[in-house]
Amino acid sequence: MEFAPFFEDPSIKKVWHNYSFDNHVIENCGIKVAGFHADTMHLARLWDSSRRADGGYSLEGLTNDHRIMNAVLKDIHKTGKVSMKTIFGRKKLV
Repeated sequence: MEFAPFFEDPSIKKVWHNYSFDNHVIENCGIKVAGFHADTMHLARLWDSSRRADGGYSLEGLTNDHRIMNAVLKDIHKTGKVSMKTIFGRKKLV
């Protein structure tokens, strides 16, 4: 359960895609999820409730939509981004 401390820490905000499913799977592994911040699937439904006919709400469908990705790229340039290595990487103890 290497990632359990991450998932159980309420001070770390987590963004999910289809949180109810992910939470169910993770809690079946004995990890109590805390720190919910947002669910991209539900936010996408609020943003455009007609996507069922336009690629759906899967991560693949959303990331293949140039309108969404252009908006995301503009926001990244404003705020910067943090690499996964920075978030999850371990310092070498050599």
